[in-house]
Amino acid sequence: MHAIKVRGEETFQINLLCNHHSCPQIFVVKNVKTNWIKDKYLQKFKSDPKRCVKGFRLDIINDLRVNVSRHQAYRAKKTALKEIEGSPEWQYARLWDYADEVRKTNPGSTVLVGTEQIEGEERFNRFYMCFGALKAGFRAGCRPIIGVDGCHLKGPHGGILLTAVGVDPNNNLFPIAYAVVSKECRETWEWFLILLKHDLDIVRQDEYTFMSDKQKGLIQAFEEVFPAKKSDDCQQFSGLGVTLVRPLSVICC
Repeated sequence: MHAIKVRGEETFQINLLCNHHSCPQIFVVKNVKTNWIKDKYLQKFKSDPKRCVKGFRLDIINDLRVNVSRHQAYRAKKTALKEIEGSPEWQYARLWDYADEVRKTNPGSTVLVGTEQIEGEERFNRFYMCFGALKAGFRAGCRPIIGVDGCHLKGPHGGILLTAVGVDPNNNLFPIAYAVVSKECRETWEWFLILLKHDLDIVRQDEYTFMSDKQKGLIQAFEEVFPAKKSDDCQQFSGLGVTLVRPLSVICC
């Protein structure tokens, strides 16, 4: 192909075209950069942010007929999600705005954001959430059974998710409260259980049954926040790894 630039314009005029090609197709194109891929597929990531890297890479190969590495596809996806959702640091900085919005739109909610000083800077330390509607729903119609558990969080900053769930009249799980803490220990479980006890207005603790799988520091926290009256108030099912704490008769309801 031979072309010349048109004088005074930003266009080219083709003078000679040979439409017969004997060279093989090239699938490696250096101009296909990560940012270019991100911009081209940004809308797809908005509609399907959980699209796996392997599938995304196949989409690029089939759509553009160019070969991209898995690492390049991963970086394009990571950059796109950062542009759509913001960085984790930016999201943590918006927690206070989120807490204010929850208090305004869901009256009676308990939202606490804890920080700590590290090298002169205020850093996120813990977060607790119990919606006002869930408090009222649990007190109004749920069974007096509360399950507590903890699990690790994925992501660049990690952390532990502490949860409390109940059982509604249809025997379905009913979320009550959750918290995000830096580590799982007796101190963080005590902090979570004290807030939970206050939110649910637990006065007669012998009316409730707590179920757990003996998470790290949880049994000691129970003994501090909900002291047992009798030594047989706690029964363990070693085969299932489950602990039921006061009163066992509730299970038969």
